[in-house]
Amino acid sequence: MALENGLVAAAVGLTALAAFQLGKRVGTDGVTRALILASAALAITCRDQPYVFPCLMLAGGLVTHAVHTADPAPPDVEAARADPHICFAYSWAVGLGLFAAWAGLLVAAVVCRHATDVRALHVWGTFYFTGSIIFGGGPVMIPLLQSYVVGPGWLTDREYLIGLAAINALPGPLFNFAAYCGALALRASIGSAVAGALLGFLGVFTPGLILIAAALPLWRRFRSLRALQPAFKGMNAAATGLVFAAVYLLWNNAIAGRSAGSVVVGSYPLFTIVSACAFVAAGYTRMPAPLVVVLGGVIGIIDWAVDPGAYVA
Repeated sequence: MALENGLVAAAVGLTALAAFQLGKRVGTDGVTRALILASAALAITCRDQPYVFPCLMLAGGLVTHAVHTADPAPPDVEAARADPHICFAYSWAVGLGLFAAWAGLLVAAVVCRHATDVRALHVWGTFYFTGSIIFGGGPVMIPLLQSYVVGPGWLTDREYLIGLAAINALPGPLFNFAAYCGALALRASIGSAVAGALLGFLGVFTPGLILIAAALPLWRRFRSLRALQPAFKGMNAAATGLVFAAVYLLWNNAIAGRSAGSVVVGSYPLFTIVSACAFVAAGYTRMPAPLVVVLGGVIGIIDWAVDPGAYVA
């Protein structure tokens, strides 16, 4: 338990750093900053309603589209350059077909999540749906998955946080976290856990791969449509607000001590310091995130060695 506390405290600090860095990059004007704040507040308030998250991102896109549509379009530097002739092995019609396949699988994923009791299909549908609606990168997945896998009881809060700490200590994208969650969701046996990891991995990565393949032959045709650019700004701002909400939610359920349940990080000054040091070390000293997480675990072990009674229920 002491090791876990150190690991998850460091993970909370790294998540806070991701939120801070996203906020600096995405919050470029008053509208996007207001969307970040509103999205975070609504996500915290309505955290038990999973569909609030994609609705917030959609609403953010609509807001910035409405606000910035009348703005003069900036010069398209990329389009002004000599555009080399790029040949694709498939036509734009194939791209449209791939897009239709992505949409059809998304409908199937929603059906699997709500119209079947087969856990494996439910797991695949959840991760495919998550991979389809994420804007802003891996950190945005943290609040979405917490709601989608902890809410149904597939994982406990502690298991989720330990996995988050572990994935930060390992190489590779944060999306690999889906394999961990999928394995625990189908943990009845080793074989089912492996199948769950595969379903989670494929579910979360497949939508992006299909959409990239679909967009390549269409990019030259549609990249000049600037009407979509303001919408993506708002969606990214709302997604960033979800990461800030995740920091708050993780902070409130990260540490386990004498009580059986999880408590707020601030209840333990040592682990509050660990979270703060993880934020500073990774953000300002360029210490690698895996090393930050490992050091957090070491501090947890030292805390247990100094006061083992704190970890006796």
